[in-house]
Amino acid sequence: MSAIDPTSPGVPDHAVPPGETIREHLDELGMTPRELATRLDLSPEHLNRLVQGLAPLSAEMAQRLELVTGMPARLWNRLEADYQRLRLQEEPTEPPPQMRGAAAT
Repeated sequence: MSAIDPTSPGVPDHAVPPGETIREHLDELGMTPRELATRLDLSPEHLNRLVQGLAPLSAEMAQRLELVTGMPARLWNRLEADYQRLRLQEEPTEPPPQMRGAAAT
């Protein structure tokens, strides 16, 4: 399996939540967000948080999405894992307090 080149066309240069895929496919599904929320047994507010990347997509939700959209749960799980990994890479990090100044000694 080869690595994806992040500079390739079509590869986002930032973390994209799996909810973006949900948003993109609503028309294909012939559903409004409210209808999708009902079919997924979610409140419209929770679906909105999921779409915005403010709520994590659980393995259980991936299974529900597979039943409703026909897209495999493993795809939804992979989208969530990739999103979380990229999101963490985008966050500035500081060394733990015990590691600060270690190089100076």
